This record gives sequence, structure tokens and C-alpha cells, in this order.
Amino acid sequence: MRRSSGSQSPSSASEYRVAMVGDIGGTSLDDATRRMMPYLLSNDLAVQFNLHGRHSKRKFREMRLYDVIYGGLKKNALTQETNHKDAEKALSKWFTGARDRGGKRVRPQTQLLQLDDAPTQ
Repeated sequence: MRRSSGSQSPSSASEYRVAMVGDIGGTSLDDATRRMMPYLLSNDLAVQFNLHGRHSKRKFREMRLYDVIYGGLKKNALTQETNHKDAEKALSKWFTGARDRGGKRVRPQTQLLQLDDAPTQ
């Protein structure tokens, strides 16, 4: 599919990606992050990353995709006042939940103990 050569078309692949994720939208920083990230990373891939590469994971903050997400947040009218610190906080929340998404929900240990101790009938 060929894009029109109007003045609003992005001039590079990176700008195109920023425009694409920026169009996904969201009503808040957390909402926009939750909506954008699945377009860029699957859950299986997301569990291998965190923002700063701690706990034997890969660093997302140093990837070009971070710049794409941040640029998309800046293009969204409702999140354009976002700074790097707020974007990092929202992304950290999203990465923290990656292991529970896609039907791989981890039940808290206290619930497991309560279920095991329940009387049987």
C-alpha cells in the first residue's frame, strides 16, 4: 500500500511508526500505554524485558521502540504533556503485568493456601 505524498506524511520509517502508534490513542498515559504496547511487543516477548534490564531481563529503555512509544505519547493530544519519567512509570507498570497476561495469570500464594485448607465435602 502506497502512502500519499502529502505534506503530512512521515518522512522516515521511524516517523511512520511514531505516527502509527500515536493514532492508537488513549484517554490517559496508562491507557495509551496499554493500547500501544501490544502493537509492538507480544506477551511472550514482553516477559523478556523490563525498563532498565534488571533481574536478567533485557533493557527496553535503550531500544528504538522506547522512542517510538514516547513519540506516540507526545503526538496524542491527551498525553502530549508527558515527560520521560511519567512514560517510564507507565511502561514499567505494563511490563510488570506481562507475565499475567494471555491466560498466564499467576494466582497469589495466599489464595492457593486458602484453597488447599478449605474443607472438602
